[in-house]
Formats: sequence, C-alpha cells, structure tokens
Amino acid sequence: MNQLFIDQIQSNQKEFVELTQDILTSNLLVIGEIHGVKENAFLYYSLFKLFEFDTIVLGYPISLREPVRNFLTTGIFPIHSATENLSNGNVNKTYLLMLKQLYTEGLLKNVIFIEPDNDGFPHWNDKEKASFENFQSQYSRENKTLVVLGDIHTETEPFAIETKQKFESGSLIPLALHLRQHLGDFPICKLFYHSGKFYNFGIKDFPKTHMPEHMLRKKKSEDKKYEIHLSGVNPVDTF
Repeated sequence: MNQLFIDQIQSNQKEFVELTQDILTSNLLVIGEIHGVKENAFLYYSLFKLFEFDTIVLGYPISLREPVRNFLTTGIFPIHSATENLSNGNVNKTYLLMLKQLYTEGLLKNVIFIEPDNDGFPHWNDKEKASFENFQSQYSRENKTLVVLGDIHTETEPFAIETKQKFESGSLIPLALHLRQHLGDFPICKLFYHSGKFYNFGIKDFPKTHMPEHMLRKKKSEDKKYEIHLSGVNPVDTF
C-alpha cells in the first residue's frame, strides 16, 4: 500500500504540528471524503502510519462487519454480501485491501461500521441519528480513531439543500454535529480534489482547479478544521 503522502502531509510544518496536537488531545480525527477515489485509501494508510491510529470507523452498513472481518484474516470477501453497496464507490476493493494491509502489519485493531442496514427511515436526520447511535455503541475514547465519512456528513452545523424529496427536506442535522455534541471538540479534515477521476455510479471527472502549494492546510477562521488537497486522483478498483 502506497504511503507517499507522509512526506507531503509533514511538509507544511506548522499545520502538521497543530493537527498532531489536536489529534493527541481528542484521540480522534474525522475525515470528509468524496467516495470512489483510490488515493483516499493511500492517504488513510499514511495517516495510520503517521499518527499511530489503531481504529477506523467507516460509513459501511453494519451487515458488512463480519464479512470484512473475515476478509482481514482469510482474504476472502463474499461479493454477494455487498452488491447493494457497490454502486456509489463507498465499498470497494481498494479500501478493503487498505484495511487488510493495516491489519497484516498489526496497525489495525478495531474496524467499526456505523451505517444502519435498514433503509426505511422517514427522513435523512433519522438515518444520521441512527448512525450516530451505532457509533456511540461501539466507540471507545481509549482507542486512537480515524473516522471516514462522506463529505456531507462532516458538516458541524445544520444545513439545507434544494430538493423535492421529502427524505432530505428542511433542516438537515449531520452526523458530525451529533459527534461534536457528544464528544466535544475534535479535528475535522475535509478532502479536496483538484483533478482526476473517481467512481460514483460510474467513472466521473473532477474539474481541474488550482492546487495549493501545501497538501495540508488549516482553515484560519475555524478551530480544529483542516483541509487536505489532492490532484491527479484515480477511481477505486471495484469488484
């Protein structure tokens, strides 16, 4: 597994030192990603090495917990168990291989999945609350934890989107807001992509935009909020 991002993350020394301290204080880092990017997995592998995480939380359905745990020890993954979760790029071969590499190297002690299996929630907020409750029932502050969520779930304030769907109407309460209310302050790092491709219901392009000088940046106006910038990214390997 590629760990090329370690040097790049450390290159912005001031922000790196601040992020290190924030992680030490909370024992937690929450990442907001766009699903379906291969380099995301390389980044998470690098972060595990760099900050000595031992636990990862993923927005995977709880029903995949045992199949993935079995994959970590045997290398066998029953594709039929994940067929309904493959199309948006969230569950993919690249991420599973990243988890297996961390496990094989003795770095990964705990894998936590938090998405409810039941899709029958009347509203987006109900599903977010259920995901939070699943997190709460499995999480321990004693473990140094990397949480990987879709970008929209890492907002820390209620928000609204233009939609005609009742499921996402009104004020939306994201998972990270529940986490902040329960755990207090902790660092959140959003990923930005400046060129390349990703897989989400098919292969799509990121528009080419300016890449900052440093990969890691801190949002000056907000405490404990960071950005990691990537370019030239590739789609994940799918099953």
